[in-house]
Amino acid sequence: VDLTKNFPRSPYEKVDGYMMLGRTIDKAHATLQGLLGEYMYDCPLDKRLFGFLGISAPQLLELVENSENDEDVVDSLKTI
Repeated sequence: VDLTKNFPRSPYEKVDGYMMLGRTIDKAHATLQGLLGEYMYDCPLDKRLFGFLGISAPQLLELVENSENDEDVVDSLKTI
């Protein structure tokens, strides 16, 4: 995901019923690729999501890095 040229998903677009998760996954992908642009990974809204999910920003980065798609990320989140 190149966030220097494109937008992340809307915070209202749900992934597995979670608002913000898709957007945060997009920002995590961009962070790993060095293509975050003006966006901020681990912003206050991301932190709220991490708190709700019981994970940290580095943990989600690791899950995203080791996942093929959103479903893999969600499956990994369910094992934490």
